[in-house]
Amino acid sequence: MHIKISHLLEHSIMKNSVVLAGEQGLGRYVGDVSMLDSPDAANYLTGEEFIVTTAYFFRNDPIAFKAILRSLNAVGIPALGIKTRFFPDQTIPPDIINLCDELGMPLIELPDPLAYMQISELVNLNLHSRTTGQIKSRILVYKNFSDILYQEGTEGLLRALHEWTGCTALYIDDYEFYYRTLGDAPESLIGTSELLTHARDARFVYPGVSAFRIEEGNLSVLTCSKISEGNTAHFFLVSNRAFTKEDHLLLSYMLMLDSKAGAEGHAFQSFWRDFLKFEYTYGEAVESAKPFTVKISDKGYFIHIHFSAELTNNQFTLIGHAMKRILGHSTLGDKSQPDLFSIYADIESETLEDEMNRLYELLQSIFPSHRFSIYVGNQYSFEDIRLSYEEALSIREIRKMLKRSPSIYIYEHLGFYRLLSMDRFERNASAYISDVLSKLENLDNLDDYLMTLKCYLDSGLNHSKTAKAMFVHPNTIRYRIQVIESKCNMDLNNTWDRVNLEIALYIKNPNMIKG
Repeated sequence: MHIKISHLLEHSIMKNSVVLAGEQGLGRYVGDVSMLDSPDAANYLTGEEFIVTTAYFFRNDPIAFKAILRSLNAVGIPALGIKTRFFPDQTIPPDIINLCDELGMPLIELPDPLAYMQISELVNLNLHSRTTGQIKSRILVYKNFSDILYQEGTEGLLRALHEWTGCTALYIDDYEFYYRTLGDAPESLIGTSELLTHARDARFVYPGVSAFRIEEGNLSVLTCSKISEGNTAHFFLVSNRAFTKEDHLLLSYMLMLDSKAGAEGHAFQSFWRDFLKFEYTYGEAVESAKPFTVKISDKGYFIHIHFSAELTNNQFTLIGHAMKRILGHSTLGDKSQPDLFSIYADIESETLEDEMNRLYELLQSIFPSHRFSIYVGNQYSFEDIRLSYEEALSIREIRKMLKRSPSIYIYEHLGFYRLLSMDRFERNASAYISDVLSKLENLDNLDDYLMTLKCYLDSGLNHSKTAKAMFVHPNTIRYRIQVIESKCNMDLNNTWDRVNLEIALYIKNPNMIKG
């Protein structure tokens, strides 16, 4: 891996090391570890090694020692770690320390018990985050990436990729979508658009998996691409520095994780198809969903997100991650039709509208070039969730007759418009009446209240005319209307509330229409 010398010194195995000189070079990166036991060692080095030495063969020859330091500096050696047990009084001569300060090469006194292999394993068997300084074994980093993919999806992977490499991290799926977490947008990086197009088109040259580096100006692009079942995924690193073997390794993790995610995705889609048959009991559904760590509640809403065009599997995955961001947990949902993403979620009725607005805004930012609508059925217990699914689906047909925005349709708020789905008229009508008038059912003399409502509407909301028609005092009419408005949470002076109450009244009692 490539690790800053300053971060290397922060590790526990280096805690007793002392920087003797060249502190200004502690920001240099180390990519390997090597022993120095001959004066011409610089001829065999790549320039990224942290040198470990006892200086035994030249400790008493200051001229040779200085010549070796200059040759190491000439090839770019980042730092020199030295054990002082063979030096008089275990002290490095001042002129050696002064030269290292002049060269800006860190000279680090290593504790005698510290073995070369300990430093080598720290550098070569671990990975180092260029943004946080964190050091982890390769196995732990891969596991961390795997967990992030499962919990946060592609956006989370890009964030992690940036944290470990310090580069701008991007993802392209099927020519269309750019996602990034940190770093400049690709269009603001001069020449990057052409570089990404070049890299993306490599799918036609390199079948399966490809990894290569291309450059333009001061920018470099490193990419890995994978073609699977006709879908192509590209992960990119964009930087103005040279890429390292660690960058290649981290990018290759993206492809290995993609394969794992694909297998888990197929298993989940199989479960989802079974779930939409609505044959599971609640207990069976919870048990079957355990491998996927999704939340299944004993009551909830069905939400359909309908797009104007078919989406790819990866794009459907992004919708799932968007729902998780809104609700704060993994939500049960997936593609149910080529242009329809369906979700079963437990949302508090008080926050439903706000959360759907937030979801709509988030999806707009993810799919800026796509038109879509959100349909929400009523809330039901798990045993009756099919009804919510069908209600939300019926909005798709109702919407064809409506011209309004925003494109969020909550079944309960559609009022009598839900009756436009005539193939479901009987059940819809019953549910509609229940939603509007159910809170009046416990009233004594319910028929008197309904007749009062009918006469009051027929009179144009005139208390005196209603009282005369019903042979009662106007105050009685005022009281009954106040009770109806309070229990139904409606205002008869509001056109929408008045129309919904009137339609519900006439559907419940068709004989009133002529009376």
